[in-house]
Amino acid sequence: MAKKLMFKILHFTDTHYTRQNPENRKDIMFDAAIKKTKEVAQIGKDHKVDFYLHTGDFFNSADISDAVAGEVGKVYKKAFDKKVIVLPGGHDLRHNNIMTIEQTKLGLFGKLGIVKILNFGERVFAEKEGFKLEITGVPSETLIDRKKDLAILREKEADFSIYMLHSMVLKENKQVGTYIPISEIQKETKANLTLIGHYHLGFETGEYFDSVMGFTKYFINPGALVRKYNFIEEIKRTPQVALICIYDDKSVDIEYIPLKSALKGEEVLDRQKMMEQREYKEKLVKFTQGIVDFTRDKKDINLVTDIEEIFKTMCENEPNMDDGEKIEIEKIGLAFIEDAKQVLGLSR
Repeated sequence: MAKKLMFKILHFTDTHYTRQNPENRKDIMFDAAIKKTKEVAQIGKDHKVDFYLHTGDFFNSADISDAVAGEVGKVYKKAFDKKVIVLPGGHDLRHNNIMTIEQTKLGLFGKLGIVKILNFGERVFAEKEGFKLEITGVPSETLIDRKKDLAILREKEADFSIYMLHSMVLKENKQVGTYIPISEIQKETKANLTLIGHYHLGFETGEYFDSVMGFTKYFINPGALVRKYNFIEEIKRTPQVALICIYDDKSVDIEYIPLKSALKGEEVLDRQKMMEQREYKEKLVKFTQGIVDFTRDKKDINLVTDIEEIFKTMCENEPNMDDGEKIEIEKIGLAFIEDAKQVLGLSR
């Protein structure tokens, strides 16, 4: 007996709507994002999808301007034939706290019915011919990239479960700092599909056949809809969406569809700016290592006070940085120290 198609899903992520143009963009990123969003909506219509799922960082800020929100709202009301389900990302929330959602522009979109916001613990159900689908997930929160348990669906309430995450859940990647390897969650999660946002470069589909649970689990991140960061990989990649077909035997077909409206990377990203920032980051890494070396033998160092003075002194004495770089690095470093002290409980 042939398997039967039950649901079609269109997954996209990290749209980062904003009028603040990244300095490495040659064009206007917001205009490009709007064009791509309209294309996403058309792809969904052409394929008659049942759900549009967005895995976070819808806006670039919780307090995006009314002008930007107005333009985006018009597109979502007019272009999409169904309400998009959005899982809030860190940029959508104040202080990375889902409790602030009602104070944000994304929260306003939810109240106005422009999008459907998927909150913590919430489940959306759909059923066709006795085949039950559920969509649930976990919005972004502080240190979510370290919280492996939140990347695992523990309770399943349908025949097929889609779990949405805005977190650094990746395949093995030595170039990334803090992240949750798929290999550490694939046995425990009960989700058939784990849809992921946050990591802008995306990755090829992860698959794991669970012989105990009796089905294949899929891990999908098509990559951000926008290209805003200074990675060479951003120049090489084409923004895309994931079209997912779900069948009655719980099997899945996944097609990645590149967006025709997305220009080539070299047409929108300034390679020279990238090289300048890469050089800047290399200096920052070297400088940070200097702090480690400087403090290694100081057993009686006071982490709350002395580290700040050491940082400032090293910054002042660094011969290979101009004054502007020193000021910027000092700002970044001191902000980082404040965050670290809070996490470690060292705040005054």
